[in-house]
Amino acid sequence: MNDSEKAAEYWQQLVALAPDDIQANAWLAKFYLKKGNTGMALIHVERQLTVDPINADLILQAAHLHKERGRPGKALDYLSLYLELVPADSGVRQEREQIRGELAEGLIALLTGKKENNIEQLWQDVGTMTRDREGVFLHLADQLRKNGEKRKLTDVLLFLHRRLPSDKHIYQELVPLLREEGGMDELSSP
Repeated sequence: MNDSEKAAEYWQQLVALAPDDIQANAWLAKFYLKKGNTGMALIHVERQLTVDPINADLILQAAHLHKERGRPGKALDYLSLYLELVPADSGVRQEREQIRGELAEGLIALLTGKKENNIEQLWQDVGTMTRDREGVFLHLADQLRKNGEKRKLTDVLLFLHRRLPSDKHIYQELVPLLREEGGMDELSSP
């Protein structure tokens, strides 16, 4: 057993007695990152966040670890939280937009693969992955717009309008689409 493994054993024993020990969790997170064990590193980063929940560096590290582990929804939540603390970080803003786009791409496959739109079910499914459902659905609308899928776009915008009635951009895009389809009465129905 080398020195770092002996030290890890010590820190693990300390964390077993005091799970919220910042120094022990920080050391273990770095140790596991060096070993390539992102799962254990994430555990120790998130333990640090329970003690220091507004530490932007830890939040960003948790986002990247979740992304590495194939959990884009959780990564998106952490990136959004980070941007609340550091709104000027354009690189992280782009990263968040990229993840939203990737999630939206997956939804397009689900939405266009079905004859019946069950947007409510998609909304629920996205909610199990991330709290940023609106952002993902706005990206879904962008993709549908680019793909020329007017009917599906109308359905998504109508759904979003019912969730976010004060969003003027959604309303302004939705009204001409509904007029074109002769479905203006859908604006007033629940």
